[in-house]
Amino acid sequence: MHIRSAKKEDSIKAAQLIYSAYHEIANLITGEDDEHAILATLQTYFEQDVNRLSYRNTLVAEVDGQVAGILIAYHGSDELQLDVPIERYLQQKFGKAVTLPREAEDDEFYVDALAVDPAFSGRGIGTALLTAVEKLAQERGYPKLSLNVELSNEGAHRLYRKVGYQEHGTWKIGKDTFWHMLKLVESGA
Repeated sequence: MHIRSAKKEDSIKAAQLIYSAYHEIANLITGEDDEHAILATLQTYFEQDVNRLSYRNTLVAEVDGQVAGILIAYHGSDELQLDVPIERYLQQKFGKAVTLPREAEDDEFYVDALAVDPAFSGRGIGTALLTAVEKLAQERGYPKLSLNVELSNEGAHRLYRKVGYQEHGTWKIGKDTFWHMLKLVESGA
């Protein structure tokens, strides 16, 4: 397994993995109901240089030359700016202003999405991506990592606790409630 920065060329597989991680939030962030339209819009977002789902915010786990998993992360203080292109797209689509819900505090390095292709599950890919983003946070001098996990997603919740994340209240995104989890890391800066 090899962890690397994402490239635009990863967009087809990345869109599928984002969709699997986002569930209903994919409808909200794309403004689409049809799976093909959702995937196409996620692919477009991924290929853009600036937005929360950009390849520039993504780590890829590669196994035998295949994208086996992804992790998208950005600093919470950048969230509003990163959402502008998506909100602009949604505003044009619906003809009214759209504001995406906040998912992180301004002092958190936020793990927006973590997804592993089911064909590669059980190989420690999720853990490896979480370890890589922790190292990235340390290199950038970000002492606090955060993520949100659905209350009903016990498997992911267990993984996050196993690698050191702790519940820090709940967070509402769309219609769903999530555990907001934090992990403090030592700064390498």
